[in-house]
Amino acid sequence: MYEWFGVIGMICIVAAWIPQTLRTVRTKKVGMEPKFLWLYLFGCIGMVLYSVYIQDIIFVGLNSISFLLNTINVYYYYRYNSKKQKSAKWFSFLCRP
Repeated sequence: MYEWFGVIGMICIVAAWIPQTLRTVRTKKVGMEPKFLWLYLFGCIGMVLYSVYIQDIIFVGLNSISFLLNTINVYYYYRYNSKKQKSAKWFSFLCRP
């Protein structure tokens, strides 16, 4: 029964990311700071690894989807928004047309 709280929470968190990511893809402008995006990205990686370790499918799903949506935002930030794009050479292989 308590799994439903996890499912509802997962739906709410993913539903919060979807409009932001769709707006980012549509406008090619990211409305978030890159520091937030990177911290969230690394947080998702840690949570995915931990969720796999404890074998909790709800958290594996939530954190995997959050990781994917956040990765899209990071990509668009460095592809279209970053004025520091030249200094992030290690990321440039993803930014080439």
